[in-house]
Amino acid sequence: MGLLRRIMLEEERLRPVNSVGWTVQQRIVPPPKPRRSKPLSEDDVLLTARARNAIPTSKFALPGERKYPIEDPSHARNAIARAAQQLNAGNLSQAQHDEIVLKARRKLVGGALATRT
Repeated sequence: MGLLRRIMLEEERLRPVNSVGWTVQQRIVPPPKPRRSKPLSEDDVLLTARARNAIPTSKFALPGERKYPIEDPSHARNAIARAAQQLNAGNLSQAQHDEIVLKARRKLVGGALATRT
């Protein structure tokens, strides 16, 4: 028996087999993608616990719980979207949702759309 044939038989013997006796194809998993395509800049610095706790409660749409930060327009838009998701999931009351949307809209347009529902 040739060397190539012996190698093929050895590979066949080492293949995983399921409970029925069929040869199982192993799934090839690609390596994970890097989380960030570019290095962090000074603007993208991640918050430490101390820095996060130093954010004033006035910068949150729900200050008592320190949830839904609205420190800039992108956070305000995100707070509106997340509040709608949590309302639909039943994790947020209508009053809390309305409070978050009101405060976020004030942040976005300086109060012009704040009373619009």
